[in-house]
Amino acid sequence: MLIGAALFLLPAEGHEADSTSEEIAAAEAAGTEAGHAVASTPPNSMERERAVLEIRARESQLRNAGFPSAANSYAGAAEKAMKDAGVLE
Repeated sequence: MLIGAALFLLPAEGHEADSTSEEIAAAEAAGTEAGHAVASTPPNSMERERAVLEIRARESQLRNAGFPSAANSYAGAAEKAMKDAGVLE
């Protein structure tokens, strides 16, 4: 599954990437920050649920705007931050 996701991030031959490396780095930093924001909320709270939904909404916005690579980086970084904080298994 990860290999498929990694291949999806690579631009097809002859096509430009959908995001620059700077955009992907910015999305990753924003995702990390969003993941830490989730971890700072009380467990099982509406505040935590809202923070997670905001991550999903931002990921969808990036994807719908034509930046799937940035969306993947954002969501992946948020997930990693939450796992590192013990929010996710």
